[in-house]
Amino acid sequence: MHSVIRGPVTLVKDGSRTLTISQPMEFEGDAGVFVNGGTLSIGHDEVVNKEMTLDVAAGAVVDLQEGVNAVVGTLKINGRTKLMGVYGSPASAAPNKHEIFTGTGTLTVCKGQSTLFMIR
Repeated sequence: MHSVIRGPVTLVKDGSRTLTISQPMEFEGDAGVFVNGGTLSIGHDEVVNKEMTLDVAAGAVVDLQEGVNAVVGTLKINGRTKLMGVYGSPASAAPNKHEIFTGTGTLTVCKGQSTLFMIR
């Protein structure tokens, strides 16, 4: 099954329970996922995409299930935009480990902040 959601979309995960999304989702237009509480469990690479912002509040959790290699445009943790790179839990193979993540999957951030150096 493949879900298509058209137009500007905001998915908000509130409350203390777990929301598991394990089927691909296609968002057309601006989209954002806000995890304000509990756990968002991502079970497929295409639950999020490179045009999206994933915003995770203090105390919330993102579970990246085994085998997931998801991509987002921007990652915000506790209101702070993270650098481009690959993120995951301390148990993952990701070079950027953060305690808001659980599971062994990874999340690649392709549009986050970057640092420009000029060398003369």
